[in-house]
Order: sequence, then structure tokens, then C-alpha cells
Amino acid sequence: MALSTAWSGRILAANIATGGGVVIQGGSWATPYSYLTDIQLRGRPFRCTAVADLTASRVEIVLPGVTMMTDLLIYEHTLSTGALRKVTWSDDDAYTAPLVWDWDRVDPRVADSMDLPWSQPEWWLGTAPPTVRAAYGQSLRVAVPGAVPVKRILVELDDRHHPDGAFDLGYLYLANAIAPEWNYDFGRQITPITRSQTRQTVGGRKLARRRRVQRTMQLTWRDLSLTEARRLLDVVVSHDTVDPIVIVPDPTDDQAACEVFLATFAAPLPKPVQGNPDWTMDVTVEEVLG
Repeated sequence: MALSTAWSGRILAANIATGGGVVIQGGSWATPYSYLTDIQLRGRPFRCTAVADLTASRVEIVLPGVTMMTDLLIYEHTLSTGALRKVTWSDDDAYTAPLVWDWDRVDPRVADSMDLPWSQPEWWLGTAPPTVRAAYGQSLRVAVPGAVPVKRILVELDDRHHPDGAFDLGYLYLANAIAPEWNYDFGRQITPITRSQTRQTVGGRKLARRRRVQRTMQLTWRDLSLTEARRLLDVVVSHDTVDPIVIVPDPTDDQAACEVFLATFAAPLPKPVQGNPDWTMDVTVEEVLG
């Protein structure tokens, strides 16, 4: 497959995996295949309990026809820090000339080793410590700069030493990204919003029921062409504040796992504003928590 080299901030919308005619098969899973495309991320996890068998911890997605695609995202997984993945895309049923991401760590590097204290256990691999890992929804993502034709996808996972003897996959998102020619403007914001419940006793002690922080992201696309503005408006109208999207601020940055999350548009919905002659759109999204 020939790949282009252009990268820009992108919006993943219209999840191909939930379209008609898509078949999910392969491996040996303890829950139905339909759970992999169920938005109830942790309520209905796609679970593998036969982790010792590598033929069990694989899944194949067969599309009804050749489809242009840029991104694969598996959100809210519970794979361990030592897990490995191999992902193969093919534009035919025989895997004649596949595009392969060979075996590599699932847990991304989020810091350069030299920026961490030598005594920190994560120094060698630069991965997030367990407390930080638990605070976010972990995701597995592979992507290409420009859309390529895809018919079959094979995801192979190796987590034979998972401490729980099982792992879950939350939600599969396949997309042909929207990436305006001009990138979003400076001033992008990522805002953590507490959902924890706290109260204070008479003596002044704070009692807390901790819940996972929800992230929001706000960014602005300027210099949109009329065609780009209309396409983004199509996404807003068709998704409303209900159907999930993903914003990938920098597709080349493997250390930005904390910035890529499953989300929905926040209210009030984004609207295109006509300039002279280009268009502008302010976008705010809210994280989907399972």
C-alpha cells in the first residue's frame, strides 16, 4: 500500500465498525463480539480469559467492501503494561499485500527516559506509572498519514502474563479521518473536570467518593474552506451530542495518549462562522466515560 506523508490534527467521525455488514470474528472471547462496538465501555467489555493462547486473543474485522481508512482505535482496554500488539490491514480477503504494524508494546511511551528520575520504575520504557494509567481510559491506536483501502483487519494481542489472567477491550473505532488543510489554531485547551463527590465533617475533615476525572477539549479551526466547513457541519448535525467522535490533535505524537479520548460534542453544538472569505469553527468535546 502506498502512503502519503501529510499529517494534521484530525477528527474521527462516522465509526466504520458500527456500519451495516461489518463482521467481527476470530479468537476465543468470553463475551459476544457485539460488545466490541457497544458504547457501554466498561459495562459490557469484550473479554478474553484464555490469555495463555495467542490464537484466542486475536480478533478480525471484515468490512462489507473495500473502504478508505486512516485510523484504528481500541479505547478503554485493560491490557497490562507488558502487553504486545500486532495489527494488519489488507485491501483484499487474502492479505496479499498487507500493511503491518509488527509486534510492539501496547503501552505507549509518554515521557523521555532522561526526563524521569532514575529511581522511577518506568525509567527504561518511559511509560505512565500505574496511578496515572488508572486515571485515564487506556487506548490502542494505529494510523496512517493518508487514507488507504481496507477490506480486512487483524488485531493480535499478547498478554500471556496479565496479572488478572484476563483482559478487556472497550470500544472499537475505525475511521477515515477528517483533516482540514490548515491545522487548528493556537490556544487549544484540555480541561479536567472533577466528578468526585466530597463533603466536609463538622470537625473539618473532607470525605470523598472518588470518580474518574472527565476531560474536555476546546479548539478552533480557522481558514476553513466552504467545503471543509460544510463537512464539519455535517458531522455535528449527524452526531449531535450523542454519537462518539475522537479528536487526534497530533497524529505523529505517540506520547500524547492523555490527549486522545472517545468523546461527544458538547452543548451548545459547534457552528461554522463565515469570514472573509474563510470560515471558522469553535469545537468543544466531552469525554465519554463507560
